[in-house]
Amino acid sequence: MNFKKNLFSNLITQVISILIGFLTSILIARGLGVVNQGYFTFYLLIFGLIASYGNLSITSSNSYFIKKSKYDRNDVISNNVTILLILNIIYIILSILFTNIIFNSNTNKYLLLITWLVYSSSLMFFNYFTTIHVVDETIYLYNRYSIYTNVLKCILIIVLYFSGFLNIISISITYSIMELLKLILIKKGLKLNLRLFISFDLLKKELIYGIPLYLAALFIYFNYRADLFMVKAMQGDFQLGIYSIAVHLAELAFLFPSSLVSAFEGKLYSCSDDTRNNVTEQIIKLTFYVTSIICLIGIFCKPLIVFLYGKEYASAGVCMIILLIGIAFASIGKIAPVYFYTQGKPKIHLLVSSLVLIINIASNCILIPKFGIKGAALASTISYIFYGITYIVLLTKSGIDFKNMLKIKKGDFKYFKSLILEKKSKKAKNNESDIKRCIFHIPCFINTNHSSGSQIRPIKMINAFEEYGYRVDIIMGYGKERKQQISKIKENINNGIKYDFLYSESSTMPTLLTEKNHFPRYPFLDFSFFKFCKKNNIKIGLFYRDIYWKFDSYKSTTTFFKRFLAIIFYKYDLLMYRKVLDVLYLPSNSFKKYLPVKNQNANYKIELLPPGCNEKVVKKVAHKDFNIFYVGGISNDIYNLELLFQFVNKYDKINLIVCCREEEWNKYKNTYDKYISPRIKIIHEKNLDLNKYYASADLCCLFFKNNPYRDMATPIKLFEYIENEVPIISTSNTEASKFIQDNDIGFICNYDEISIENQIEKILENKKIIENKEKKIVVVKQENTWKKRVEKVINDLIQK
Repeated sequence: MNFKKNLFSNLITQVISILIGFLTSILIARGLGVVNQGYFTFYLLIFGLIASYGNLSITSSNSYFIKKSKYDRNDVISNNVTILLILNIIYIILSILFTNIIFNSNTNKYLLLITWLVYSSSLMFFNYFTTIHVVDETIYLYNRYSIYTNVLKCILIIVLYFSGFLNIISISITYSIMELLKLILIKKGLKLNLRLFISFDLLKKELIYGIPLYLAALFIYFNYRADLFMVKAMQGDFQLGIYSIAVHLAELAFLFPSSLVSAFEGKLYSCSDDTRNNVTEQIIKLTFYVTSIICLIGIFCKPLIVFLYGKEYASAGVCMIILLIGIAFASIGKIAPVYFYTQGKPKIHLLVSSLVLIINIASNCILIPKFGIKGAALASTISYIFYGITYIVLLTKSGIDFKNMLKIKKGDFKYFKSLILEKKSKKAKNNESDIKRCIFHIPCFINTNHSSGSQIRPIKMINAFEEYGYRVDIIMGYGKERKQQISKIKENINNGIKYDFLYSESSTMPTLLTEKNHFPRYPFLDFSFFKFCKKNNIKIGLFYRDIYWKFDSYKSTTTFFKRFLAIIFYKYDLLMYRKVLDVLYLPSNSFKKYLPVKNQNANYKIELLPPGCNEKVVKKVAHKDFNIFYVGGISNDIYNLELLFQFVNKYDKINLIVCCREEEWNKYKNTYDKYISPRIKIIHEKNLDLNKYYASADLCCLFFKNNPYRDMATPIKLFEYIENEVPIISTSNTEASKFIQDNDIGFICNYDEISIENQIEKILENKKIIENKEKKIVVVKQENTWKKRVEKVINDLIQK
């Protein structure tokens, strides 16, 4: 990933932009005078508002739908660009209708109208295209365009000022031309295949997801700009001109959080759930203290305002100091929302931002009439402090450690220092041949919000390869997307870039049927690429995920015609594996006997590669009752939990917590409703929200009726239980039970009520048994991490 590269690119861009903005603000303020400075500020407010928030949430939802939805990337982008074109036409018509109101104090109103419409339209599309770079973690690319245009804008303003041509018209034209140039550069750099296209289904879902984010961003915009609007309304253009300088200078302190926010967003979209909290703690801490230092420096620079801007702007100094106090806290609010909306929880930011805006407006209404522009600054600072503190509370409640978030420790300096040192070392190398590369391939779309093992495992493996130091070139998605990714990797190979190996994971469906409509639109895409890699001496390993189609239960859930066709394609996969693979990875020993004899005796090696664990710190919580925790499916066939429910109902001191998907519970709850009691709790949480349940669990459950398919499977939940250091109770004669028994990390019993009752009775009589199992799990966990799984793949496949 490009987090560090994006971070430093953002910092450099922000520093250059601030230096240029600081210089040009002096020239503009002196060249325009206080009143025209007020007009110019107002035009920036109005058309900046249209550019940033006229998208009606399209831009807000773009990153999420490109990265984490089922929709094709090009369809999402083309749909959104088409919508933005339509919206821009509407805004042009409305601006023409309200020209006399917006430009009521200027004789060149129609020239200004055209100029500022170019500005707002160009900026709106530029803002949209930047979100694509955020998703791709190539923020450093669009930062280049910003630097180029900012430098050019600075040169033009200097020329205008010293030639005596700097006025409201010339400065407006300059700003508009620079935004248009930025748009042209970023559009050219993205190399998009755009078409006029509208999907109302996609639009509806984007609005549902994006409106809370959009409204939250709009409220925060008004939180930062309500004081300017209200100063204009209550104090007039002269006071607005002075106050705008105070706001501009104070907001230079947003240098650091503004640099971090997009890089942080890209990082959180890509990082694993177990590292999310740690990354957030470090970034919040870094943001708050660096911004506070910048604010302190700004306070001591107050005397320079009169020297640089002139005596007319003297009262801006006190306002700037008041604003800087609040901005230190507002920096937390700049960063913290990313933590929530990358988890699909945008409504939290909406609630916070609406409360902050109400406080801001109410404070301005009370304080501006009494204290003028100083009152406006004080009102903003009150809302900024509330903004920062509210997010600290929300992050703490979401599992972020309060002390780790704000208390500076020795380890923090090493972490922050590593950012700089790693950047320097990369710059010193600047050589692609020094970078370890591998290819990760999975022939289907992965929904990272889905909680099943087939969705979780690929992301964990990718993250583990990266932690091992590899740059991972990913082939993933529907056929059209995979085709583009494969073309790029082929181009790299032809250009001499070396890949250590290709690691692939099969889909639960046949490779050729993984399109949305399951039609084989790309019959030669994946296996022809495998052959290409083989010709280029790149070793290939593939994890064969599932062989459910071999079992009778598959017949009962699929029509004959669908099953007949699917099996043909499943067998085609196995045929191609024999031709192209160096290593075939299986989830368990029992799995092998279900393979065709030709695959069992093929030229490739067969190795085991079960799921793995995350390396996380586990905090246990003291509790009185005995808690059994289950996470997974509850269907009536291979995940039936009825016997477990019956058993728990007999014991007053045993609690059962079952976590499953809400739609699955609604489907099967009639089976379980008769067993529900105060001791049985059904939840629908996921990821980090489960930590509190694991922390108080005495046992985790893999207790199911024996089934040929389940007996040979190695469930990912087994290793999630190990990851959370909870002993496991399992049905006997399964792959899971063999692993548990061999490592002495749980309890095995037959699938009957007497057997499980006897086992639990023994545990209740001597709870030290649990403690002993927990100690053994800690050791087993270290040998079964995702990083260990990746280490095995590397040792098996790397060219030595």
